[in-house]
Amino acid sequence: MRRLLIFGLIALAGCATRPSSSSIEWSIVKAHPSGTPEPTVQNGQLVLSGRAARSSKTYAAPATIECELQPQQASTNSTFYIDLVPEGQSLDVLPVDYLGIKLVHDQQLYVWLSQGSQPTQLIKPVSVHADSEGGYKLSVELRPDGLGIRVNNETFKIDKVMPFDKFRIELRTFPPANSWQIRNLSVY
Repeated sequence: MRRLLIFGLIALAGCATRPSSSSIEWSIVKAHPSGTPEPTVQNGQLVLSGRAARSSKTYAAPATIECELQPQQASTNSTFYIDLVPEGQSLDVLPVDYLGIKLVHDQQLYVWLSQGSQPTQLIKPVSVHADSEGGYKLSVELRPDGLGIRVNNETFKIDKVMPFDKFRIELRTFPPANSWQIRNLSVY
């Protein structure tokens, strides 16, 4: 089953990336409570239900990550995370060092940097809203002068430079009962 899932994730990523970007292969992060559902592929879309998936490939700034997101349940406690994790972090534990972006469905966007014990908030939480179908178009742009994050038609600029030379992309959701569909994921 795991082999099929990994193959499905590879096939999905290959179909969902822009022609200029390479295919994305995902590894499942093991550091979650037992019983947390693993990522699946349904109708050509990556579906996250709690357990994280981390890119096997490393990336470096400048880079742009884009995707379309849709929570399967229109609950305001449904949360999607995209974390940029420094190269070399184990799949057996959740990372301590990372740049975190948290999107709480139809409520707020949070961005923070965690390096060691205390996370540093990079922006005050800002209101974000789903589009008319309850979904989001998310873009994270890593530039030499900082970060740009766009959620639907709202853009947020952060003056913090990416602190890691190379990173992996980690996607997860919370709480595990709430699933999110990820479509058209590309990194370029």
